[in-house]
Amino acid sequence: MEKAKTLQEKLGFIDDDIKNPKHDDLVCWIDENAESIIHSFHWPSIEDQLERLRDTGRYSFDIKLKDLPERPPISIHAKKWELPIIKQQYKTETIVGFVDICIECLYPELYFTDKFWYRNEIVKIYFEAKTEIRSLGELLRQINTYKTYATGKYIVVCPDEKFKTIIKSQGIKFINPNSFALR
Repeated sequence: MEKAKTLQEKLGFIDDDIKNPKHDDLVCWIDENAESIIHSFHWPSIEDQLERLRDTGRYSFDIKLKDLPERPPISIHAKKWELPIIKQQYKTETIVGFVDICIECLYPELYFTDKFWYRNEIVKIYFEAKTEIRSLGELLRQINTYKTYATGKYIVVCPDEKFKTIIKSQGIKFINPNSFALR
């Protein structure tokens, strides 16, 4: 018997889907459609960002949106396949598991010092591709474990929608590649 290599495997979660060629097709689909996927999110608007600055109480300004600098587009910075999720403790690292693909986006966040300007923040979006969901509990446990060690947005990509509502209720975005509207 092969020794468990990751914390997930030690806990008894073996992802057999990784050996399925349809799984590779899903990850390729995510990679090829990353731009459309990131633009399908509800990102905070300029109005939301301006309100965030006002809510800090450090600034008082009466500005119209037309007076703000033009917001740069949200863009993809990097795509990383089979990214290890790492648990760091003291001077040791343990691989918790591997996320199928991570897309790092540059998100322009509005700031104010003596004038308004944008700073690119890196937002990480982690994708779990599943050809089918055999166990909802195992999938949620996998993602919730990853969330403990890697902050970002999580998305399940799967053509099987039977658990879509529950997955979304857990704060995880769900995409069916067969019904996703490409831009």
